[in-house]
Amino acid sequence: MTVKGKTLKILIQNRPNALSQPGGDTVVMERTKQGLEQLGVEVTIDLECKEELSKYDLVHLFNLATPDYTRVLAQRAKAAGVPFVVTTLLEDVQNFHNQSHAWAQYLYNYVQNGQSKEWAAINKPDLSLVQPSQRFENSWTIQNAAGLFVTGPKEGQVISRDYGNNLPIYSIYLGCEVSEGISADRFSQAYGIKDFVLCVGRIESRKNQLSLLKALEEVDVPVVIAGSGFTYQPGYAEAVKNFKRKAPTLVLGRLDKEMLASAYCAAKVHALPSFYELPGLVTLEGARYGCNVVASGNSGTIEDYIGAQGFYCNPADENSIRSAVQRALAAPRSETLKQKAKMFSWENLGQQTLAAYRKVLNLDIKDIKVLSDKGAFMAPTFDLDTDTTAFQDTLERAELATKAGKTEEAQALFAQAEKLNPNSCRLRMSMGAFHFANGRMKEAKASFENALDIDSSDVKALIGRGMCEIFNKSHITAYGYFVKALQINPIELVGIHQLIECAFVLNRFEESSDIIQKFLAKNPQDAEMRFCLAGCYYKLNKIVDAKAELQKVIAQNPTHKGAIELSARIASESAKSSMSAMPTVAAIATPAPVETMIVAPPTPVRVQRNIDADMKLADLNEKKRNREIDAVKSGCAALIEIKDLAPDQIEFIKILTAEVAILEGALEAAKSIYDVVLKDNPNSARALCGKAALAANANEWRAAEVMFEKAQQSDVRCDIAYAGLGMCAAQTQNFPKAWDLYSQALKINPENLRAVLGIIELGYPMKRLNEVEKAVRGYLDLHSADCNFMYSLAGCLFAQEKYAEAMVELDRLLMFEPNNQHALELRQMIVSKVGYSGAEFKTIR
Repeated sequence: MTVKGKTLKILIQNRPNALSQPGGDTVVMERTKQGLEQLGVEVTIDLECKEELSKYDLVHLFNLATPDYTRVLAQRAKAAGVPFVVTTLLEDVQNFHNQSHAWAQYLYNYVQNGQSKEWAAINKPDLSLVQPSQRFENSWTIQNAAGLFVTGPKEGQVISRDYGNNLPIYSIYLGCEVSEGISADRFSQAYGIKDFVLCVGRIESRKNQLSLLKALEEVDVPVVIAGSGFTYQPGYAEAVKNFKRKAPTLVLGRLDKEMLASAYCAAKVHALPSFYELPGLVTLEGARYGCNVVASGNSGTIEDYIGAQGFYCNPADENSIRSAVQRALAAPRSETLKQKAKMFSWENLGQQTLAAYRKVLNLDIKDIKVLSDKGAFMAPTFDLDTDTTAFQDTLERAELATKAGKTEEAQALFAQAEKLNPNSCRLRMSMGAFHFANGRMKEAKASFENALDIDSSDVKALIGRGMCEIFNKSHITAYGYFVKALQINPIELVGIHQLIECAFVLNRFEESSDIIQKFLAKNPQDAEMRFCLAGCYYKLNKIVDAKAELQKVIAQNPTHKGAIELSARIASESAKSSMSAMPTVAAIATPAPVETMIVAPPTPVRVQRNIDADMKLADLNEKKRNREIDAVKSGCAALIEIKDLAPDQIEFIKILTAEVAILEGALEAAKSIYDVVLKDNPNSARALCGKAALAANANEWRAAEVMFEKAQQSDVRCDIAYAGLGMCAAQTQNFPKAWDLYSQALKINPENLRAVLGIIELGYPMKRLNEVEKAVRGYLDLHSADCNFMYSLAGCLFAQEKYAEAMVELDRLLMFEPNNQHALELRQMIVSKVGYSGAEFKTIR
């Protein structure tokens, strides 16, 4: 197709990792490109923002579910004077997101409570009382777009409601594919059932499989749940697997294409009572294969596709779901629905999009193919599944920074996005989750703190902030965040799990036992949480209470290994020795992994803990890492004046003071402080490591080794101790031992700088370059803009004759430091050695 004698040129832009981490938007994007190219349009996909926008007639953006990133792309187009359109894929998050999670929690607890009907009746939530999620903030993009492409009129109605009328909205229906010539025999022979209720989709709260199972709990019809093989909500998926029904339930993983097609053919009904779909590929696929279909009404755009031919339900009403499924089971298979579904295909997508371009650009073009009446502007959608949780949205964007090697550009874009909507707690939480998932603890901490500045009672931000401290092995400060979060919401499971982890690391159980008691008051059938309560009582030397809780656990589950072991331990111990014997990890299993268990005297019980002091200590600890010496000194001086501090908080202040003294070169002062700390707590791993480092600095290697060993015995996951012992071993020329110790440190903490450097130093003479490469890559995953380590990795790859990979790393380095002479020299060495040009290396990549 041409415009004034020239080929129409379209630039498509989407989230940076749309190809490396494909989703529904990826399918729509690629199908749009394919359809347009078949009509003679020149289409370029640019996910790296490299293209010169002025070369194109139109920029086509995808996905308003990533609002801040999409806005930056839109602003770039606007600044370049090029009109842009957006395939919006916009979900009505206000009306389903928080509600779906509240409903999922209720159903999860229903399963945990033995599917008690009495419990369900008492605890059923009123979703009208749930605080709605904030909508995606896309005002600037929508108001400046030349065209908004929606998957159906109902999506357009949501946009008009939130952003105003008279917007340039175009309904462009999408498409799906089915396999031809498939029969029900393969699935029926494999699983022995037919004419069942099928539900296809990733197992998660949004897809609402638990509601379907509860609705059909007493209905005598088999149900098959065909998941994706992956879930972001393993607890929810486990509840689906454990749900008990009158009739059989098959919970399957990802099926191959032919088996899935056969499952559709064998099913009588496909039911997806999802909280929101645009419009839901699996529902349309079910219709194409001849199923009667059940979907949620007023929950997306499915009604724009199949209209009255579907059976609709309320996703949060089991009676509504049951009624819709039973009506679909009783009805004959609908040939009308099947034929209507066939009208929707991908072939029309390019034609619809080109016609919309023509209107947007005000073109009078003669050679656009004429659409037939049948199927014109029709085609169903891929299951977009753009999960509206902020964590998943930003996590998808994160892959660019860590895997695609476009770190500088990604960081700049996130910095811009952060400035666009500074008062959104959801955005800050999203960015915190993004950074945390990529190991960027400093940025994660800042984002979670920004969220707390906006809403200090945001439970998830408090938990995220605490998890940053756990990552940095500062369980003391993490503990305070979890306690504060659970004071706000006592049944937040993630927070409880994290609190229990900290409790067993710190030997502090009073607050944990109180919080677990509150949880059990609402969830009395949770045997694992009750077992954790028994463990807390045991550690508090409340043996009578511990035995009472263990009896309840064993009565509920007579084979509970941990409860049996702990009961036997209590029976065999005297009251005097009970507090000195630490149960094994197996004996006290916690819902979250336990990093370490310190055998040490328990912290004295305090009625109230100064949680604000924990928060301030966490901040000072970060400032110390950033060498903000004056801020740490003044902060410690202010904190030490507080009268109600716990002993561990006082110890933390002293250790920070000692570490600042080392940074200032006051080594004797630091040593004196460490001596004071160790007099009060001889097992303080951090103080032991600090004093050991001072000994090593004075070339007192034997003394350093003794203290590092004691630190390692006090805290088996103290990576600093392992790295210090590695230095000691290297000092005595015991390189194999040093290697093993450095490796152990990196297993615990991949960013332990001393351990990484030790691996590099030893790896070359020991000819263990593959492991050097792994260690350096692990560090770069957490510090992706560290040019020194980019160069180290390139050198390691060069030594292994991995020249193309080495060139990739050098190119990344030179993006940050174009004049880095070492990188330029190594690059020239590679080019000279193998005879490749830079262009050829790009091809290799």
